[in-house]
Amino acid sequence: MRYKRRSIPVKGEFFQFERMPPDSTGDFVWAVSRRGEFIGVMPAVPNETTKEFEVRSMSWVADLLRN
Repeated sequence: MRYKRRSIPVKGEFFQFERMPPDSTGDFVWAVSRRGEFIGVMPAVPNETTKEFEVRSMSWVADLLRN
């Protein structure tokens, strides 16, 4: 996905995803925050479309909120 930042609405709240630089292994992750507070990281997927990212990020947030 070509974006470096995305904001995804889930249940009326917006979650911000910011793509971080690659780590020492060359892998990228998305730093996730809500209301300016860091809440976790979601792995990046190479060649992911915007729609695929939106579906996966909503699922990631939903799983987080269930716990």
